[in-house]
Amino acid sequence: MKIDNLTIRWVHNGYADFKHKHTQCLIIRDNMTFCGYALCSNKDSFSRDTGRKISLARALKASQIPKEERLKVWEAYRNMTVKKRW
Repeated sequence: MKIDNLTIRWVHNGYADFKHKHTQCLIIRDNMTFCGYALCSNKDSFSRDTGRKISLARALKASQIPKEERLKVWEAYRNMTVKKRW
């Protein structure tokens, strides 16, 4: 997903052969990369959407992006596909 000067990508690992299922969010801004992770416990069922939300929130917090840009990111995420997210 691309918004202004931000590039946002997710990496999902929801396969049973890994110890913990997880989602990683990468925010790339001005040649800097910020990461956020969402880990599942063994009792959780893997959900891409939930993992994306948690990891995106953590990556945005790490990047210290201004509130106006964060609002744009969340709006773009919500409208990322034809099926609306919340």
